[in-house]
Amino acid sequence: VSQFTIYYPKRSVEFDKKIAVHEAGHALVAMIDSDGKNIPEYVSILEAEGFFGIVTDSMSYHLAKHKSKSYADIRHQVRVCLAGRVAEHIVYGSENVSVVSAADDLKKATELCFYMFSARGISPDMDTFKGACSNLTVEIEEDKPFDKKRTELLAREYLAAQYRIVFEMINANKSLYLQLVDQLMSKSILDQNDLYKISENYQIPC
Repeated sequence: VSQFTIYYPKRSVEFDKKIAVHEAGHALVAMIDSDGKNIPEYVSILEAEGFFGIVTDSMSYHLAKHKSKSYADIRHQVRVCLAGRVAEHIVYGSENVSVVSAADDLKKATELCFYMFSARGISPDMDTFKGACSNLTVEIEEDKPFDKKRTELLAREYLAAQYRIVFEMINANKSLYLQLVDQLMSKSILDQNDLYKISENYQIPC
């Protein structure tokens, strides 16, 4: 039997930068939106089976939240999910965002919205009394989604609002964000200690 060696083309510098731009967005928002409590274990732009790059959130942060998640915790997850696409938007413009890199992120963000709005009685507007009590009916059987069309509408509106917040968050911390991109391009992998050191010169209460 003949044996063939398959050679995969080497990723270009520009491609690596696009991955760094995306993953740095996730990392930055994880840190900023958690007030420095969710410093990722590591961030990588090295390709592996199933992904081009990855951010792994702080294990201690998730262990602390495991049994007592609040709306704010789920909102944080949504924002981190959106951050890669938002970062691409900021750096490359909306017409040049990847149609591949954020697909799983957006799926996860949508799932979180359905979890909140259909199954847990959470409203897209939890900051007002009227909003907090406006969506208290929930699905009774998990295999029968409750008012799916309404939930989809709530999810779309909520994700759009959170997208704008994340956009402003990254722009407000642009120097740190660009430092993360540069360091990822230089080292390919940043661990938690690297992220702590990078954050030392910025206003993050790590």
